Amino acid sequence: MMEILFFVGSLFVGAGCLGLVRMPDLLTRIHATGLATTIGFALCLVASGLALDSISLSLLILFFVFLTSPLMSHLLAASTRSE
Repeated sequence: MMEILFFVGSLFVGAGCLGLVRMPDLLTRIHATGLATTIGFALCLVASGLALDSISLSLLILFFVFLTSPLMSHLLAASTRSE
């Protein structure tokens, strides 16, 4: 199970990196990277929590990432629009 979660998570992170390179403008790059890498990181974090038997710590970190990642993407997009 852990190997599958790591593999799928790394596919999402790879898709986010591909979106960073392929998208035409900054806002779509932020969107593609923010969504895909957050989901990929979450899957990898759950897999590592299962591997190390510390799922509560992994869920705490995941909660923090789910709070801060969309916020940073929004602030970055808002700062580009104000110029």
